[in-house]
Amino acid sequence: MAKIALFGDSYLARLQRFSNDDLRVPVNANFFCVGGMRADSVFTDRRFREQFDRMLEFRPEAVFINLGANDINSNSTPAEIVRHISAIVDTLRENGVQNGILPRTRRTGNISRQYKRATLRKTETSCE
Repeated sequence: MAKIALFGDSYLARLQRFSNDDLRVPVNANFFCVGGMRADSVFTDRRFREQFDRMLEFRPEAVFINLGANDINSNSTPAEIVRHISAIVDTLRENGVQNGILPRTRRTGNISRQYKRATLRKTETSCE
């Protein structure tokens, strides 16, 4: 049975609660999420890093990544957010994850167009 990880912020944490941790799909899908998770802090914030490490121990074949919205503020640029998400994807690749899925980001500020152009082209359907 395929193993899928759902990694990210409060959107996925709410989905986990709503679904009672069971998406009722024909794959082994596990949640690794924390409300408030930021792409720029996955490797530096203890709570976020613990989820990332647990996800790697799960050894998923694919990872659905929902991150970036919490990174949008007056001190960040779309390019910085893209760089942080790309570092996460690169680390997944280095750890044998075969596929990654990034949903289209919500339209917030001016990030939508640059995020889509710079990141999704590279990793929307695959971490190859």
